[in-house]
Amino acid sequence: MRLVELTDMGELAAALRASGLPTEDVGRADQIFWRVSDNAGRGLGFAGLEGGGSDRLLRSVVIDPSARGRGHGRALVDAIAREAAIRGVANLWLLTLDAAPFFAKAGFAPVARDLAPSGIASTAEFKSLCPASAVCMRRRLVE
Repeated sequence: MRLVELTDMGELAAALRASGLPTEDVGRADQIFWRVSDNAGRGLGFAGLEGGGSDRLLRSVVIDPSARGRGHGRALVDAIAREAAIRGVANLWLLTLDAAPFFAKAGFAPVARDLAPSGIASTAEFKSLCPASAVCMRRRLVE
């Protein structure tokens, strides 16, 4: 796993579009994305963190369809959680339309959307990019 560089942004945006994930706000200064690759350097997926402070938004977890079902998504989410904890994050938040079972297996639990802290609730993903029907989930990194 490595940080996404400027030269990766086109590949990141294409992967997000192909998976039906929002791209309108990708590239903001308060976002960090990582890219995971196979041993040959072929991109397998992306995920990111957004925001500051002890609560952050897990953004745009996407794995290439040809690589799904092999544990890459779970490994990426766990690696992002470790990175977040190193950065002092206590809680990871996310919104999902159709991946709640996947994220539940990765330690996330459903939470009422209105319980999200203001720093999370004020993100574009919460305010406008994800519909009200999206499931809000949280993973505690620090008890």
